[in-house]
Amino acid sequence: MRVAGVDLSASKSKPSYCCLLNSEEACILELSSIDEIVKAIVEFRPQVAAIDAPLSLPEGNKPFRTFEYEAIREGARLLPLTLKGMRELAAMGRMLAAKLEAEKLDVIETHPASAALFLGRRNTVELARQATGLTLRKDEADAITCCIVAMLFIAGKCRVYGGNPRFVLPEKHASRVASSRSCIKRVLRCNYR
Repeated sequence: MRVAGVDLSASKSKPSYCCLLNSEEACILELSSIDEIVKAIVEFRPQVAAIDAPLSLPEGNKPFRTFEYEAIREGARLLPLTLKGMRELAAMGRMLAAKLEAEKLDVIETHPASAALFLGRRNTVELARQATGLTLRKDEADAITCCIVAMLFIAGKCRVYGGNPRFVLPEKHASRVASSRSCIKRVLRCNYR
């Protein structure tokens, strides 16, 4: 199974983190542009790429998209898309998704912090520690959590909210894929070529 997870940054001064997971080995890349992310993911050819960023905006000036209200009722902790930073992140997310989809890749949107909660963990660092046996930085843990969501999505153990984009969170306490000790056997911090 090959999946990709992206913790996208809207700031030009802060890198994005991309995790490329092939079975039990994860490669974490620190990348500075959308084009670098696209190149890395396209070369890897994952079954699914999960992005931690809004891939659309709500109609009008509403704080949330219609499908997000249901996720919030179920326990997701989402930020309102009326915040300037969230709108900037959504613009970057839409651009990234469009470029990946143009390369015929399957793209989903997720929210790692909510995914960790749905899987019974307090945060993504705790979930990543459980999955890898390592204590990772938050951005790295968010990217790995995106990969875990992508794996669960492929396994049919996720709830899909909305249609376009597909906003995906794990079924609560979905699988041992995310909670079994060290299901990701090796984590490498890779250099971008």
